Amino acid sequence: MALFLSATVAAQNFTLKGKVVDDANAPLPGAAVQVQYPWGEDAGATATDAVGHFEINNIEKGGYVLKVTFLGFEELRK
Repeated sequence: MALFLSATVAAQNFTLKGKVVDDANAPLPGAAVQVQYPWGEDAGATATDAVGHFEINNIEKGGYVLKVTFLGFEELRK
């Protein structure tokens, strides 16, 4: 599983956008994407669309763990 990210910053909050694909670069629709505080609480979550894109809005600046899960694949944490 691969992950491509971009972030847009506005004032004190930002938007995290990306695409989740497999090793053959095929999109993974319905993958669960979570932004978590270091202690594990969700700061935002969504699922990828039909072409693997996701967007999580209104995330405060800070340090987070990005977690992506999809049935049949190992969990990805960054």
